[in-house]
Amino acid sequence: MVRFSIRRVVLTGAIGGFLAGAVKIGWEGLLPPRTPKRDEEPPPVKMMEIFNVPDKIRNASYVYNGNEVSFSVMGIHYGFSIVNATLYALLSEKYNSISSWKGGMFGIGVHVLFHEIMLPMLKLTPKVDEIPPEEHFSELIGHIIWMNTIDFVRNSVK
Repeated sequence: MVRFSIRRVVLTGAIGGFLAGAVKIGWEGLLPPRTPKRDEEPPPVKMMEIFNVPDKIRNASYVYNGNEVSFSVMGIHYGFSIVNATLYALLSEKYNSISSWKGGMFGIGVHVLFHEIMLPMLKLTPKVDEIPPEEHFSELIGHIIWMNTIDFVRNSVK
């Protein structure tokens, strides 16, 4: 067992989570998981509506280079990534097997838990059998690459 390093956990969570969140957005630019119609209301937007997040928060945005960027959607995206990176770093400090496939197995677990179980259950996405294969593929591979990025940062922090 490796000696527990709070520094490694914090840096992996913050830096790895943020960097991997950006990598995941880039991956989705190459292989968009949702159809254009479904992308009009992505899961974070639907989630904020279901949980009655006030319009002021839900519609908070900034403009960069003529593009409107949603603070709340980006906050949920990067928050999810940072929380999972921190959890991964914590678990990896205690259980080295968590980091198998350079985090890929953890990424597959996150994908299954959220995209195959929780999001459909909360009606944030269609039922699993109604989701196109392209979405399953994009999300699965995207989560593996996302976790590989987090694992890279974790292994870079000594």
